[in-house]
Amino acid sequence: MYPIDSKATLHLRLTEALALANKELLFQYEEKAKRVAELVIADKEKAKRAAEHEESIQEILATQDQMLACLNALLLARDNEAGKHGIRTQHYVKAIATRLFTMGKYPNEITELKIDLLFRAAPLHDIGKVGIPDSILQKSCNLDAAEWIILKTHTTIGESILSAARLPFENKKTIISTAIKMAGGHHENWDGTGYPRGLVGEATPVSARIMSIADVYDALVSKRTYKKQWTHEQVVEEIVSMRNTKFDPVIVDAFIEEQESFWEIAQLYRDA
Repeated sequence: MYPIDSKATLHLRLTEALALANKELLFQYEEKAKRVAELVIADKEKAKRAAEHEESIQEILATQDQMLACLNALLLARDNEAGKHGIRTQHYVKAIATRLFTMGKYPNEITELKIDLLFRAAPLHDIGKVGIPDSILQKSCNLDAAEWIILKTHTTIGESILSAARLPFENKKTIISTAIKMAGGHHENWDGTGYPRGLVGEATPVSARIMSIADVYDALVSKRTYKKQWTHEQVVEEIVSMRNTKFDPVIVDAFIEEQESFWEIAQLYRDA
């Protein structure tokens, strides 16, 4: 037998239990609401930081573009032939790099982003020629041994100019950094007989090895005061003959696949 007030007591206990449960649920709800609010604030902060980061990137790119324009203008003022040569070589470089990407070669170095960097950096590969005397650059006959030594320094001069132009916050994946590699290494040879450092094989950056073929093709297929213009077929034969000696064999294979594109580029941007 229950006491007379057992039902009232039970009701009271149930009421107290429900009140406690409701209090606990309310506490949990408030805690969750607090966490949600914190997440919303955090997301807003992240969005703000992301927007600021994007703005900084755009400012960096704008600064780089201005710097590239200045450097290109400097080169053009020093060497009139550099204009169309720079345009042609950047398209040659893009053609080879795109082919390498399609072939799956050098996947760590050749990406879609890197192809764009190569294209934009390519015209600066000869920036070091601003430090070479006119008497050598514009000579209409072959250079003597002493003059050749001076001309070869355009590679290291180019590195110095571009290194001075590199912004403090730049890394190895920027246009200027890519241009430094091209300027310093586009006269290195696969077999180590090139200059300025005599690098062998893959010790020369891929960007410079690509530029090497682009530079030689354009030099030979173009008319210059000191040489006759070669035919496209003659240039292709010459480049293929230097596979494994002057040029990276993999890049030569890519060039062979893109040789028609090279000729089309040469005609489209030929000197007036």
